[in-house]
Amino acid sequence: MKSINLILQAKNDVGKTYIASILTEYFQSKGSKICAYDTENSKNSLAKFSGLKVEPVELLDKNPAACQMEFGKFFDMAIAKNEGAVVDTGANIFEPIVQYFVKNWDDDLVAENTKEIIFHTVIAGGDRLDDTINGLVTLCNKLPPKVKIVVWLNEFFGPIAVDGKPFEEFKIYENNKGKIHGIIKIRDQDSDLFKADLLKKNALKMTFEEGIRSEEFYIISKQRLKMIQREIFEQLDLIFPPLNELDSKPNAQEIVEIIDAKSKPQTLEKEIPIIDNILNEEAIAKVDDAIKSIFENHLKRLETMNALHLSEASNRAEIVVTQAAEYLTNQMQQAADGIAASTSSMLAAQIDAANKAAVEAKKARNWSIFAASGSLIVVACAIIGKFF
Repeated sequence: MKSINLILQAKNDVGKTYIASILTEYFQSKGSKICAYDTENSKNSLAKFSGLKVEPVELLDKNPAACQMEFGKFFDMAIAKNEGAVVDTGANIFEPIVQYFVKNWDDDLVAENTKEIIFHTVIAGGDRLDDTINGLVTLCNKLPPKVKIVVWLNEFFGPIAVDGKPFEEFKIYENNKGKIHGIIKIRDQDSDLFKADLLKKNALKMTFEEGIRSEEFYIISKQRLKMIQREIFEQLDLIFPPLNELDSKPNAQEIVEIIDAKSKPQTLEKEIPIIDNILNEEAIAKVDDAIKSIFENHLKRLETMNALHLSEASNRAEIVVTQAAEYLTNQMQQAADGIAASTSSMLAAQIDAANKAAVEAKKARNWSIFAASGSLIVVACAIIGKFF
């Protein structure tokens, strides 16, 4: 039976788009006719996964009534198509979509329909736990009793536990086992290398298969992606078994037990080489990180020493320049003093010579006056002698 899968959660940034991409890729890998729809249309939305051929859906969110009307038109179209669907929705239209199903759900109509309608929601750990639990509470309390809800436990943001109790012991799960159709665990990977490969795949908007075939990843990274994909796909197989296995399909509690059993450490002989390779690569990575750390510390020390040398050289250069300036100043002062002394000596000599010349001129003048006086006396005597 084809299914319409809606991913709903009232909080953003908890992994809805990642879950939508996994679901779409899973159904495509099984050969199912599936169409993916994106109602969010943001930079990290499902439509960015080009390999999934996602169709964007424009929903009016100006008011709840308009949004419900637009969603109703879209939903009717999705049901009418001869294929399954995965619908990624944003937190901003969570409440209008829930209200749409509250008002329009008909158990008989759904039972007669050839498509199964499944609501997927995500519970995220860490500081997102309370908000995402509230989203699940809304779905369980408001949606009709016969709906099917699949809960995705996303441990990427932190552990999903309250007072040491796992989700399977939460009251919300115990009180709604009839609605919770299945549980998918997205385990927090113990290795940083697993996390790095997964983050890189999602950042590049690749499916698991695209990442495994891409030259962006090394062989061991591709192996890690295969292991993550296999772990999630095996859990989905328990919820979406082939048609010939529907009669023996396990319930949610049995699914949890199977998942826990699969999560226990296993030392299968065929997996030992893979584990060895991973451990070797992690050891090499740690050695590489240690070498890089030592190299970076050495560079920092060199930079510090260079800075000290430059500072010392600058101080020495400043001293040399200061001393040179003082020396030049002294030399210039001495030259100026010498010039002044020489000029003063020359002036003194010129003054002395002028004084001597003045004295000589004065003497010459006196002699001239004396001689003139003598001549006048002689003339006077001669004149007087004539009269007497």
